[in-house]
Amino acid sequence: NKYVDKMYDKFVKPREFRRKYQGFDQMGNSGLVTLMYASWTNNKVLAAEEIEFRFNEINSIFYEDGYIDNSSFRGVRAQWYHSYNLDAALGYVYIAKLWGAEVPKELQDKLINSSKLVNLAITDYKAFKSRGFSGGYNANKTENNKYARKHTHQDAIGIDVLMKEVTDIELEHDFTYMRKRDRNKIDMMIGFNPHCIAI
Repeated sequence: NKYVDKMYDKFVKPREFRRKYQGFDQMGNSGLVTLMYASWTNNKVLAAEEIEFRFNEINSIFYEDGYIDNSSFRGVRAQWYHSYNLDAALGYVYIAKLWGAEVPKELQDKLINSSKLVNLAITDYKAFKSRGFSGGYNANKTENNKYARKHTHQDAIGIDVLMKEVTDIELEHDFTYMRKRDRNKIDMMIGFNPHCIAI
């Protein structure tokens, strides 16, 4: 316990509740780490504060139509980053629900639409890419086909299970994704293997 407290104080607490304004990344923008610590210490107040903060953050980053600020618009890697971000959000929401959190309808609708877009990118890439974006890009946007990643992110190991569990949407067959992923590994974006849910 002393070691865990020290790690939390040194590495987690200084970055806790720092809001991102674009993209939703690994470990739920670090929110899952706070929930792990809250679970370890049985701190329900911390968990409630974290979940409220992170739900608001996801809600502000995901657009009503399901696209994700910046991440869904990264040129030839848009599909790849979109699925990466959605996987992190779905993993976070799944764990938050285990804490007893209720997902606000507005947020749930955005996650459903975002899941549909994962499928649209698989079945009609051109349609997925047709939406314009007026926001600012970060450095990872490219239109160079040499760096294209036109498939569901291979490290989103359990996105199929999480989409079904959280949004009740089945992942379309993505041949490249299915070939590249290793479903026996831990999903490093969320810290657990969602395939254990389905057992």
